Amino acid sequence: MSAIEKQGGASSEMATVVAALRTIRLSKAGGSEEEICVEIANAFSRAGVPFRREFNLGSRSRADFWIRGIVVEVKKDRPPRVALLQQVARYASIEHVLGVVVVLERSVPLPQQLHDKPIACISLNASWGIAL
Repeated sequence: MSAIEKQGGASSEMATVVAALRTIRLSKAGGSEEEICVEIANAFSRAGVPFRREFNLGSRSRADFWIRGIVVEVKKDRPPRVALLQQVARYASIEHVLGVVVVLERSVPLPQQLHDKPIACISLNASWGIAL
């Protein structure tokens, strides 16, 4: 598969993953990361998106969710930007990763691409209709 074909496949998968994630409406702010992961798993199941939990990507790299080459990483609250950026860059540097989606309670600015792979950030506080 060429790089262009991979990128097209990644765009389609990213769109599917992001669409499913945008359906999440948490009943309360401040839930645990595990509660958020349960809601994400439910959203993927409702959307018919096959996923794997706690997917081992290699040394020091385990994705919260793996969807056909797309990593979904879940973070509670607002993690330190530098640490988050390092983690996302590490995931994006892995050859078989096609893209990374980060799900946060509170948004952190991230680049749209790292290592020529798409990066998306879903802020759950936007789903609550409040700005944090």
